[in-house]
Amino acid sequence: MSYRLELEIADWLKVYVRDKRVTNELRAHGDKIIQKECCERFKSYYGNVRDLDHCFETFMRAIRPIGASSGLISTSKELQKSMNDVLDLFRSNSADIWREFSLGVGSNELPRDLWGSGDMAIGLLPCTMYDLSEKLRAFLEGLRGIPEFSDQRLTDALVEFREWTLHRAERIWSHRGSTLIRTSTKRQYVDQVMTEMAPHVANIGSALSKFTEGGWLFSNLLDGVLPIEEY
Repeated sequence: MSYRLELEIADWLKVYVRDKRVTNELRAHGDKIIQKECCERFKSYYGNVRDLDHCFETFMRAIRPIGASSGLISTSKELQKSMNDVLDLFRSNSADIWREFSLGVGSNELPRDLWGSGDMAIGLLPCTMYDLSEKLRAFLEGLRGIPEFSDQRLTDALVEFREWTLHRAERIWSHRGSTLIRTSTKRQYVDQVMTEMAPHVANIGSALSKFTEGGWLFSNLLDGVLPIEEY
């Protein structure tokens, strides 16, 4: 082998090694970004659910004086629980994404916001979302049981969220056992579902808050339209 050819080969090897190092660095950097973003998306969704919990607590305190309110309070608590069941599965999915992209980029220790996550079984999510849709239906029926209930904004928010939840649950269910779709792709899809669900949760919280604190419920309690339970 000529000296010139040896130099050319050495130059090509230097380029290959440099490009390989840059590619690995970019991949590691990209993986860290994915980890950070998936955690931030979960934190944002978690905040939406906690805000909705607060709205439900305020709502249940407000309706307690209304006659026959115990059924609606019970339905509200069941809906809260169902929302938190979905939250737990989203937490597990975000934790799985974090672990998947921790390989080769340092510690795989979960951030505090993802602590408490269990094993994510994608088969559990559609069933839990179907249950959520039923709790949404029961809650709306309970609201309609209030005399002269007519809050269109809250009704529309609940109906839209229920229809969206059913649609997404069916999509996840249809792909849960597919061997043609990688587990990583399924996790990313669930992460997308969580991101899409967040505005629905925020919308219901806003509508419920307005209904309770300054809207239909408040004005009808003041006007004496609603029957007050005597103790």
